[in-house]
Amino acid sequence: MNMVTWNTENSVILSGHVVSGPDDPALLEAADELAASGGTDLESGLRVGYGLAQEHYEADRINRVILVSDGGANVGVTSADLIARHAEDADKEAIYLVGVGAGPAPGYNDRLMDTVTDKGRGAYVYLDDVDEAFHMFRDRFDEVMEVAARGVQVELTLPWYFKMEKFYGEEYSTNPEEIEPQHLAPGDAMIFNQLVRGCDPGVINDADALTVRARWQTPLTHEPKEASRQATLAELTAGSKEQLVKGKAIVAYAEALKSNSSEVLRAARDQVLAANPSGDPELDEIAELIALHPQY
Repeated sequence: MNMVTWNTENSVILSGHVVSGPDDPALLEAADELAASGGTDLESGLRVGYGLAQEHYEADRINRVILVSDGGANVGVTSADLIARHAEDADKEAIYLVGVGAGPAPGYNDRLMDTVTDKGRGAYVYLDDVDEAFHMFRDRFDEVMEVAARGVQVELTLPWYFKMEKFYGEEYSTNPEEIEPQHLAPGDAMIFNQLVRGCDPGVINDADALTVRARWQTPLTHEPKEASRQATLAELTAGSKEQLVKGKAIVAYAEALKSNSSEVLRAARDQVLAANPSGDPELDEIAELIALHPQY
């Protein structure tokens, strides 16, 4: 266990400390003494944190850098991209970054924290109160800290006559080398929502098949894995629409957050509620989050 704090300078609080248990005295004392002061040289603090993680690196474990911040960086190098570079380089050594945002929403720098954790391939959570902290680090600890699949890429092969008109997801390309793979936590999911259209309705054949292929690596040994599934257009159109409706509701939620409009937020919440007749806990949580949005 390592701990470093920063303001205009860095202070290494713990280095290579072996935690004795849930109530480790040294760890509790260090946490109790944490206090905000001075500036926020985030880049320097993150650099020292990765240095400690590399110094005490253990190849047979999943290593973590946990960045707790309000997203502010007003001293030293303040570019989000430069700060994220440390996380990106360290990821090659399997040291993943978990971002923990804290502090009042007004003035909170979501872009900086999102960029850093995206480069570091770890989870990013925002804690707006003590109850949320317990929820994320007690009830959902594995989801926040663990990696179940590393470097996930998904390939979709469509019949020749289909063209993609719209895509909702991280990114896409016909060249897999251009896509930055994603890491997934236990119980995590990836949502891809695509609108495709045939060049001519007359050539669409229900017997034609499409293939979905997923590739990933195991988190510790980086052993490559692959799985695929094929289905005809007829099988897909006759199948359950539940996950499709859920995916569209999640996309509506994401788009509503971008717009920051009360009208769009309300429409998104209505869509989420309509997609959730059976009480899906993820959709329940999304509906609650929309209702708590300041612009709702």
